Amino acid sequence: MTRKQEIEATLDRSLRRQVAVPRLDASFNAAVWQRIAAQQAPVVAPPVRGSRWLMLSNLVGIGVSVALVVYFAARGFSGVEVDANLAIPVVTEQTTTVILQGLVWVITLAAVGFGFAFTRFGRRLLDFCRSEFT
Repeated sequence: MTRKQEIEATLDRSLRRQVAVPRLDASFNAAVWQRIAAQQAPVVAPPVRGSRWLMLSNLVGIGVSVALVVYFAARGFSGVEVDANLAIPVVTEQTTTVILQGLVWVITLAAVGFGFAFTRFGRRLLDFCRSEFT
């Protein structure tokens, strides 16, 4: 053997004496296979918190749309006149204008706020408000 190989063999023996390598038993093998099985298992997404409310609002919207289509189709194509007299109190034109202008702003702000809640900045702002006021 050459001097270089002797030095490497001596260093290898020294290293083996310094580092105790544990023997791997069946529990290690079981843990490895369990981890592999967990990684290969399909990931089930957790249910979304607002999914029920979203489904409910979609169903209400679909129901209203269907009712309006049926009403106007029946009225327009068959000549059927549906009597929908509602007891609405008499309101002046000026009061109606003021109410509608206010309602337009409320609906606009609600729609913008609802859409804003789906942005990253909006979610951060909502989380901040929840943490501050709860």
